[in-house]
Amino acid sequence: MIETLARYMTFQIEHAELPLVNLGVGANPPNLCGPGVFHVDLDRWNYPNFIQADIHDLPFRDDSFASVVCGDVLEHLKDPPRALREMWRVAPKIVLTTFMEWRLPGPGQYIEDARRIFSPWEGGYEPYREAGTFLAVYPESKLPHITHINQWRDLDELFEMFRDAGLRTTVWEADSPGVHEGHSLLNYMFVLVRR
Repeated sequence: MIETLARYMTFQIEHAELPLVNLGVGANPPNLCGPGVFHVDLDRWNYPNFIQADIHDLPFRDDSFASVVCGDVLEHLKDPPRALREMWRVAPKIVLTTFMEWRLPGPGQYIEDARRIFSPWEGGYEPYREAGTFLAVYPESKLPHITHINQWRDLDELFEMFRDAGLRTTVWEADSPGVHEGHSLLNYMFVLVRR
């Protein structure tokens, strides 16, 4: 089964350690599940060990987990550095992938442009709603996870953000899982630890 997944998903599986918390679980494409796996999202999902919460303010004690998995979530967050600090507060290791969004005007954060481009995109939830996995949409005013609001300038911008958040990069890779709208998709993948 792992062979059929995109590299950015197998990267998450390969580097995560139990117990782990899967932040921004969404449809859980790498299928992280089982004992010692907890899930967090702003939206409500039907997974075992699921907690509805904001990544910027996690409801866990310090060092509750061996690792955090955060797959393609950073580009959705209002305050990525704050979220990164919360991640390393709850686990010493972060396995993170982030999508390089080309549809926004340029590097930076674009909440209103993202709402115009991506929202509402209710159809994207239908397969998960029908399967009983997706339970409800978080209010649009809170930016549901489907909306990308950040575009990174380049890899150096990400490394700088990690350093500023008190993290050190131990592993990184890039993955291009295909082409969409004539644009090559790009995911950066990282293993981060506290400095």
